[in-house]
Amino acid sequence: MTTVLEEIKSKVKQNHVFLSSAQVADQGISQENLKKLLTTLSYKLIQNNNVIVNGYGWHAGNAIVKGALMAIMEDPSKSIDEYLKISPFPQPDKGMSRESMGKEWTKIRQEMLDNSGIAIFISGNKNDQGKTILSSGMLEEFQIAQQKNVIPIPIGYTGGASQEIFSKINEGYESYYGNNNALIEGAKTLSKTGLKNKETIDTVLSMICNIQK
Repeated sequence: MTTVLEEIKSKVKQNHVFLSSAQVADQGISQENLKKLLTTLSYKLIQNNNVIVNGYGWHAGNAIVKGALMAIMEDPSKSIDEYLKISPFPQPDKGMSRESMGKEWTKIRQEMLDNSGIAIFISGNKNDQGKTILSSGMLEEFQIAQQKNVIPIPIGYTGGASQEIFSKINEGYESYYGNNNALIEGAKTLSKTGLKNKETIDTVLSMICNIQK
């Protein structure tokens, strides 16, 4: 009985897609194009009956919610509560550092990924004392995804942490995708610079369908 319940839970989780994205500076993809990509991708995900899980990252959360709501409003059978799971990160009070919120943010990330079967990583940079660096939050989400056996889909060409995540996957595809060549080739395609939004979304959706079949 326990095995059956675990299999059912795994199948349900595969339909929950964690979208991780944050960007403060153009890097691999412009902020304008990132917003367009996120809006269309979230729209298509829900149109294909996936549930979006998101933490409302910088310059990303609004675009993701916008696309999701467009798809939900077009389909009377869908509801916001059912198809959109948003867990915004609380911000530190005045005088407190962002680092002071680390434990709370980690707990939120763990809960979001515990209820997800697939994690898509897009862009991922932040500002640190005037310098643009990799998003440590996104890298932590990737680590948590590994611990919880959530299948990662990094859109590497968008730069930032997503490019770093692709580099790690590129070191040993089997650890993430087994012998599934469709997923391996899909990840490679998403690392190519100059990929258009439509090609990106088509590749992501194809990978997701392969995982869920």
